Amino acid sequence: MHNKKIIFRIYLFVLIVFVIVKFNGSINDLINQVNTIRWNRTFGIWNANLIPFRTITGLIKHMHAMWAIKSLLANIIAFIPWGFLLPYLYKRYYNFVSFLFLSFTFVVFIELFQFITMLGYFDIDDILLNLTGCLIGYFINFLLLR
Repeated sequence: MHNKKIIFRIYLFVLIVFVIVKFNGSINDLINQVNTIRWNRTFGIWNANLIPFRTITGLIKHMHAMWAIKSLLANIIAFIPWGFLLPYLYKRYYNFVSFLFLSFTFVVFIELFQFITMLGYFDIDDILLNLTGCLIGYFINFLLLR
């Protein structure tokens, strides 16, 4: 069980570095991202989307483009391991309500972190897509291990 928890911790580290912070190997890109968001904020343009399905609709309209497919799928796929591993490693998260509450809290925290640090955007659609990934992982766990 200890090795499985190490795998979960590695997954969380990778999720934080590459998905949340979006680190691609360049500190300059991160600095530019923060500076761009800071600049936009001076003009009243905030790094947030609070309108459900605005981003998702835009991505669906561009499904012919690989970047749109990647964006949709990445937001879902990145959280499937969370949904699978969390109830597998921690028995208290077998309970669907407990699992859903923690998953929702975690995903909202990620979005708030990106908004506050200006490393990304708070997007209600990311919350929906990330939770979809969590739920897919949870149901894969449910089907395979129960």
